[in-house]
Amino acid sequence: MPTMVLRTLAVASILASAMCITNPSIGLSKMTPPNKDSGEFSLLYQDAQTVDAAVNWGDKVYFFKDTRWISWDKTNLRIDDTFPRPIEEGFPELNAWLSTRDVPADQPKSLLGYMAEPAKISAAAILPPNPNRVLSPTKPVAVFFKFVAPSAGTDGAIATRGSNNYHVCAYEASGTYGAFLGAYPSHVDQLVYGAYGTGVTFPEANASALMADLGISTGLTDYFDRLGARMDFGSAVSLLDDTGMPVAVPFYQCTDAAAPCTPTNMDMLITYNQIEKRVVPTNPLIAAQKIPVALMQTADGMQPRPLVATTLAEAWMPAWRAMIPCWDTTYCVGATATKKNSFYVFSSSVFWLVQVQTVGTAPKLSSKLEFWSDTEVNTMMGTTSLYNLATNWPKITEMWPDLADFCEPRSTYALASMKVTFNPPELTGSTGDSDASDGSLSLCQITSRIGDIQVFFKLYSKSGLIIYQSQATVTTDTKKSEICLRVEDTTPACDYLIPEKSAGAVTGKVFVTTTSVETPAVERNYRYEREQKEIISWQYEQSVF
Repeated sequence: MPTMVLRTLAVASILASAMCITNPSIGLSKMTPPNKDSGEFSLLYQDAQTVDAAVNWGDKVYFFKDTRWISWDKTNLRIDDTFPRPIEEGFPELNAWLSTRDVPADQPKSLLGYMAEPAKISAAAILPPNPNRVLSPTKPVAVFFKFVAPSAGTDGAIATRGSNNYHVCAYEASGTYGAFLGAYPSHVDQLVYGAYGTGVTFPEANASALMADLGISTGLTDYFDRLGARMDFGSAVSLLDDTGMPVAVPFYQCTDAAAPCTPTNMDMLITYNQIEKRVVPTNPLIAAQKIPVALMQTADGMQPRPLVATTLAEAWMPAWRAMIPCWDTTYCVGATATKKNSFYVFSSSVFWLVQVQTVGTAPKLSSKLEFWSDTEVNTMMGTTSLYNLATNWPKITEMWPDLADFCEPRSTYALASMKVTFNPPELTGSTGDSDASDGSLSLCQITSRIGDIQVFFKLYSKSGLIIYQSQATVTTDTKKSEICLRVEDTTPACDYLIPEKSAGAVTGKVFVTTTSVETPAVERNYRYEREQKEIISWQYEQSVF
């Protein structure tokens, strides 16, 4: 039997030298401030790597992101088992409402249907119990608002919501998943408010009744229309009493020392952080009004009170992606708490704390929103001087590490594409996998050259940034060989999980494989042929900052 020739597999492994980098801190100096005077909020610091909304649900906190949600156990300080989950698992009506397509107010209601891609939850809050409600008078109610992509009406104006701008979904916040109360708009009859009748495909009357019963003024949803602005909900929050239950907080806006000071009993604070374009109203009095940074919803169903920025925290409110009340029993909740009426604000991959403060003496009282000081945040986080309002906020994952599961798509600097060239150049086409959704790319090239061939490659992020480039020299000893390059991205899925040590910002593995397709002539007389293969591999750690 002929002797079988087998070439030894040669493997070279190279570890690229680590580059000492520091992941950039994010604070106010790194964010794009909103222009509160003109109301042009379209250039806010927006980042997909944070939560869309959060609600304080009893002994849990529910975080929502795209079409998924996470249940966080406040007692054991961890994510509950089997999370993240799709929103439809636990909140099927909420999931259906997110998929319901809106129509402009001047378009036929028959156009209502389902969107190809569900909308996102843009804001959520827990309203306190209210004995005047028909629905859930003795229990808290969770209200959700959603971002709806703008669409043009027949007059060319932008209509971001449907008839009368109602857009809300409500649950009784009890038990694990609560009880569905109603939603608008709702396309399926089964989803529309048994308490108000059978409902219709486009239940405008039911929507009005639902919002009125929840104490959500219709002015909350059309307030900005009167100012000529097209806004979308940004974030919402309700605060907690000493027992950790949602409560209406007195908010004073009194300036006349001779008049009685009646506060706004604020049960929800809601911000707006998107605008298409403001069309200045013809009424000069309305046109002169500034776009407020937030609206305060009152527990007694009064028209919402606008909040015009007077402090640094208030000026930045349109930049908050989500808000949630602080439940810390040392600082925020309880008889001895020192920072009552406080809440977390989320922006990009970081968070800070804000407090509702009341100053002055009756009858001249004034409430305002103030950032926690650097010292207060560092004390709460157990650090000395690490965190700074201007330059370095705590990362979300330092307080809630399991929220890293929300990171989709992959990080800003994740592998998206690559460009490969050969020297000497190759004229024949190449094949490979150009889909980087799994974190890897590959390219294979058939070559007829014998000898040394240099392989040059550059790796690019989604934004076209070169995140890594290198080269390898391979040797072919047949006239028909295949050179394959495979790159595996091992960078953390979240930008804010990238290590802040000398481990590099972007990491990955490279494999260059050279395989003989045609065996040498001296070996062709043998019955069995074995391919010759050489693999060069290394890891890279590259700073892109």
